[in-house]
Amino acid sequence: MLPPNASNIALAQQELGKRNFKNVLKYAKRAQKEAPASPVPHNLAGIALNAMSRPSEAVKSFARAIRLNPNYAEARRNLAQTYLLMGRHESALLALQSIPETPDVLYIKAQGLAALMRKDEALATATRYIADTHEDKKGYKLRAYRRLQFGLIADA
Repeated sequence: MLPPNASNIALAQQELGKRNFKNVLKYAKRAQKEAPASPVPHNLAGIALNAMSRPSEAVKSFARAIRLNPNYAEARRNLAQTYLLMGRHESALLALQSIPETPDVLYIKAQGLAALMRKDEALATATRYIADTHEDKKGYKLRAYRRLQFGLIADA
């Protein structure tokens, strides 16, 4: 439990852990007023809005976070994931530019490329993802998805 003088960012993060998205949004909005130059509350608000099935508003929050810090990888990943859910695959790929290709980024990128039927790029990206996360359950899902999408039989 956080002390009574805890920051609104900390409160929003605590509520995020509880999956109480309405409170995440409440505390994130307060934090935006307290720390207008910080991208973190905008990212937290975007996560909450996305979880509350308000993706268009989530995109705006993630975009604000990125405007405040163009190198904020977490906001870029969240924006890309939201774009994927909205069917905006090219936008998702653009959001991932200029950030390190971590396993999460590779996973999102492979999904976007596959949805755009950019088979060779999708397979190469998925293969890199699987190589990095061979024990990860997402890797197994992506492997199965590759087989269904592209008719592959053998693993890379």
